[in-house]
Amino acid sequence: MYNDLTCRENLAFYGQLYGIANINLRIQQVLEQVGLSDRRNRRVRTLSHGMQKRLSVARAILHEPTVLLMDEPESGLDQASTETLGRLLRDWAAAGKSVLMTTHSDQTGLAWADRVLALSGGRLAYDAAAAQTTAADLKDALRAQRHAA
Repeated sequence: MYNDLTCRENLAFYGQLYGIANINLRIQQVLEQVGLSDRRNRRVRTLSHGMQKRLSVARAILHEPTVLLMDEPESGLDQASTETLGRLLRDWAAAGKSVLMTTHSDQTGLAWADRVLALSGGRLAYDAAAAQTTAADLKDALRAQRHAA
């Protein structure tokens, strides 16, 4: 994000890069999705860290990619922002799009994912369907794998 531009100006710039038609409408939509519509004309440098992360998510979904790559998107967010992000990602997946996300939070990974893969020592250590796994199950499986190695 460019700190001296407003939220709207940042998104308009990226929208031009992607050649998005009806960019003003799309900007309005994504700002509403991430809960920043009331801050559209604020400069990025005046936003809290959490709001800047939400704006980054708006930028990531602006051009509606079929695959959304996210690296610990929930870190640094307050509870309300985390819930907003979780809802957005569930809606994204429900629309037939994919999200590939990394997180250090077992709870978040299990709550948001259809499929959970755990890495340990740079290798795939666990593969489970989130609906059938609890955070405790995941930790137990990883602990067992480490002791077996």
